[in-house]
Order: sequence, then C-alpha cells, then structure tokens
Amino acid sequence: MRIKKNNGFLYVGFYPVLSRNMKNLIPIECPASRYQPHGQMSNEFKQVTCSYLKSSCDGIGEETCGQGNQVEDRTCRCDYTKGYRPMMYLLSNPRNSSCFHPTSDGAECLKFPCPKDKELSPGKLQVFQILQITNKQKS
Repeated sequence: MRIKKNNGFLYVGFYPVLSRNMKNLIPIECPASRYQPHGQMSNEFKQVTCSYLKSSCDGIGEETCGQGNQVEDRTCRCDYTKGYRPMMYLLSNPRNSSCFHPTSDGAECLKFPCPKDKELSPGKLQVFQILQITNKQKS
C-alpha cells in the first residue's frame, strides 16, 4: 500500500516512512513498544514512529496484564498473590476486572493487608482461606 507524499492519510496503528526514491510515503505498522490510536494526515506526524510509547507496568506491585497492540496501550494489573490491589477497585469493581489502563485515575497498586493463611482474589476484593492439606502418617 503506497500513499502519495502530499496529504496522505494514515490509519490507526501505522506511521509514515519515506520510500527510497523519496516519491512515496509507505505506511509501516507500529513497533511492539509503541501504538497509534488514531489515524492522521502524514504531514502531522512529529516523529519517525508511532506517537505513543506503551506503558511499562513496572510500578510497585504492578505486572503486565495484556500487551496491547498497534492501536492500544498495554494493560496492567496488581500482583494479588503478593497482596496488592488496584486503588481504583478498592471501593467498587462492577465489572469484576483485575486489569486496568495505566493512564486511568487511580491506576496504582496498594498493599492490602491479608491475614495469615489467606489470600486475595484477582478481581474481587475478597480474602480466601488457603486450604492446607497435610498427610498424617501412621507410626
């Protein structure tokens, strides 16, 4: 797919690169580390790659939930196995979601104290008892 140098529209997930003969703009898919959520005219690009850098999900207690794609940022979640909960879901989580967009309000992980022998659930703010099964050997 080639686009003329003047007034070329690039669709979401692509950025323009000038061809070797410098006569055409070639749409190139965003690299895995970046995304382009909206289309725009080729002469509006301010960089030689897609406009947005994907979030790293490397805050305290955070881990990657979804890698995203050429159009969307990655999503993060809090590591509930280590007692972290998303601040945005502490009071209400109507969709029972554990993943969040890192640019949303309240997108940070907080340590949630959990009693011994209990663990948090991934989506709901619930504490479950850890069942310990032991083998008793007869002597």
